[in-house]
Amino acid sequence: MPSLYEEQSRAALKRRVSTLTAETTPRWGKFTAPQMLAHVNDALRMYLGDLPVAPRNPRSGTSR
Repeated sequence: MPSLYEEQSRAALKRRVSTLTAETTPRWGKFTAPQMLAHVNDALRMYLGDLPVAPRNPRSGTSR
């Protein structure tokens, strides 16, 4: 499985992202390319602790 810790995987991802434009047609879902990149970026920022998030209630799956 590719990992962003590997230079080759990072380079491949950079190449793919560099081909996207605001007009790139979604292949599935409703997000535009900029919306999807923002979504993925926010998820990474949450994981790294750079974007604070409210704790979730594990029983209901909702924020407390």
